[in-house]
Amino acid sequence: MDAKALLLGSLCLAAPFADAATLDNALSACLAARLGAPHTAEGQLHLPLTLDARRSTGECGCTSALVRYRLLARGASADSLVLQEGLLDSRQDTPRTLTLAADAGLASGRELVVTLGCQAPD
Repeated sequence: MDAKALLLGSLCLAAPFADAATLDNALSACLAARLGAPHTAEGQLHLPLTLDARRSTGECGCTSALVRYRLLARGASADSLVLQEGLLDSRQDTPRTLTLAADAGLASGRELVVTLGCQAPD
């Protein structure tokens, strides 16, 4: 496959998600978060995320600096598919990239939602 075909395929893959990513940040009083535009790399869909600590997450009721994130693909009937979830260190303000799905078809035609909250207790 030549570079032009690969680029065109990447643009087609990312197009349905370009304006569809939203953020549900339950920790907004302590942690500013910004989403970048979804893009494809090596056949996977990626979403840039930048966190900026305003205050300690403890002031927002968290017992840890680790922040839980969940990436959802929400359909028209409000059903949600969890694409990815994990923990992020809120003390690091470097940009991160979340891998939305190894198979971008899982999110196709759905609204992408990133939720941020306190790490669940053990």
